[in-house]
Amino acid sequence: MKVLQIRSEFRDNGPGSQALTLARELRSRDHEVIFAASGGELVDEIRNSGFDFSRIETLAVDRRGLGDVLSTLKQLRKLIKKHKPDVIHGHNAASIVLAAIAARTAGIRAKYVQSVRGVELRRGYQWRNLIYRINPARLLAVSEFTKRELVSLGAKADNIHVTFNGVDLQRFDPDVVKGDQVRNEFNLGEGPVIGHVGNFSGWKGQELLVRSAAELRQRFPNLRFVLVGKGPALNAAQKLARELGVEDTVVFPGFRRDIPEFQACFDIYCQPSTQGEMFPNAIIEAMAMRNCWIGSNLSGLGELSAAGDAGDLVAPGDQDGLTRAICSLLERPDAIESRGIAARQFVEDNLTIAKVVDRVEAVYRLQ
Repeated sequence: MKVLQIRSEFRDNGPGSQALTLARELRSRDHEVIFAASGGELVDEIRNSGFDFSRIETLAVDRRGLGDVLSTLKQLRKLIKKHKPDVIHGHNAASIVLAAIAARTAGIRAKYVQSVRGVELRRGYQWRNLIYRINPARLLAVSEFTKRELVSLGAKADNIHVTFNGVDLQRFDPDVVKGDQVRNEFNLGEGPVIGHVGNFSGWKGQELLVRSAAELRQRFPNLRFVLVGKGPALNAAQKLARELGVEDTVVFPGFRRDIPEFQACFDIYCQPSTQGEMFPNAIIEAMAMRNCWIGSNLSGLGELSAAGDAGDLVAPGDQDGLTRAICSLLERPDAIESRGIAARQFVEDNLTIAKVVDRVEAVYRLQ
C-alpha cells in the first residue's frame, strides 16, 4: 500500500514522533509512506530517514482563512493526483478533512483514517470537537479513554478502533542503551534520578517536580531531577528552582533528541500533568527502558499503569501526593526495580510499534 501521512506540522512531540515511528514500521512491511505538512522540527529527520516530504505552508494551524483553505486544497489535489495513495492517514482532524475533500474532487479513491491523540477539552473551545461528527475517516483512538470521549462527542462507536501508541523496542532497549554519558554530561553522580521529558507548556507539571525537589533534597541529598524539554514555561521553572535553592538538584538540559539515553539514566519517570494528556508516548518510552513511573490520574494514563504494577497515579496538581509517591519509591529500591520489570513486560505484551501497526494495518484493510 501507498500511505500518505498528513498533519498540520510534524513537531517533536507525541503526534509527530509517533507518525515517524509508525512510518518506519510500515516501510519495513513493504508499504510506501510519504509525508505532507506545513513543516515542523521533525522534517529533517523525516527526510533523512528516506521519506518523501511535501511542504504545504497553508496546512499550518494558524492558516485557516478561506484563501489559505483554498490554497491547501489546490496543493493537496496536485499531491494526491501525483502519488495516488491507497490510504490517507491524518494526524489531526483538519488535515484529514481537507485531504479527503481534495482526493474526492481529484477523483482519487482512497481510504481515510485519523489517529486521535487528543480532543479539545478547554472551555470555550469545545465546539472544535464537532468535526468528529462529520469526519470522513475511520478513527484510531490511542486509548480506551479516547474512544469514550469520541463517542460522547457524537462519533460513531463502530467507526472507532483503539490502536494505542507504540514504541520501537530496538531504539528503547535498556540492555543496549545506557545512561552513563548523560550522567557524566550533567554531573548527576550515582544517586537516584527523577526524570521528565516534555514541552514546558505550562500544564505538564514541571513546576510540581521542582517543588518536590525542594521538599526531598535534605532527606535524599544525592537525588537529582532532570527535566528535558523547551517551551514557554521553561524560564518560570528555572526561576522557581533558583528561588527554592535547588539549582544543583534540578537539571534543565533543554531540547534533546537523545531521549533513550536520558530515559536510561532515570530511575523513576514522572508525568505530573495537570491537564491535556491522553496516552503519553514519554511514559511508554520510559516503561520500555524499565522505568517505573508516577503520573496524574487523568485521561488514559491509568491504562498504562499495569493495574498498579508499573505506575502510580496521583490527583492532578496534588503537590503533597506527588512528593509522597516519589518518597515512597525512593525508600523501596526493590519496588523501583520490580515495577520497572513489570513496565517493560507490559510494553512488550501490548505497546510495541509492531503490535500497534498490526492494529493499524487491520483498519487500513477494512472496506
